[in-house]
Amino acid sequence: MKVIGPNQIDYWYDVLAPQRGLKNRFGIRVADGRCSVLVQIGEEEPVTHGEAYPIPLSLESLSKYARMIVDAILLSDPNCDLADVLMGRKAVVSATIKVKRMAAGQSVSLSHAP
Repeated sequence: MKVIGPNQIDYWYDVLAPQRGLKNRFGIRVADGRCSVLVQIGEEEPVTHGEAYPIPLSLESLSKYARMIVDAILLSDPNCDLADVLMGRKAVVSATIKVKRMAAGQSVSLSHAP
C-alpha cells in the first residue's frame, strides 16, 4: 500500500503484534531523491530510521533490515512500483496545480503526486 503525502510517498507493510495489543508498521519513505526505512509503533507518528539512501540504487546496497522490508512490500503487492522507483526506472513526479476560485478571484496551490 502506498500513501501519497505532499512531498513524499510512503510504502507500507503491516505487521501485527497482537500479543502486546500494538500495531506495528514498517515501510519505506521516498522523498527528495532518497529513501529511508519508516517505522510506526501503535498510534504514534511514523518516523524514519537509519540511513537515507540516494535514489537510484541497487537493491543489494540496502541494509539487511531495509531490504527485508522492501522484499516484504513487494511480495505482499506484486503490482507495487517500489522497486522501479528505487532503481530509478520510474520517476516520482510531484506537481503543483493552481486553482482559481471563481467567486473570490483568488489562486490556491494544491499539491498533487500521481
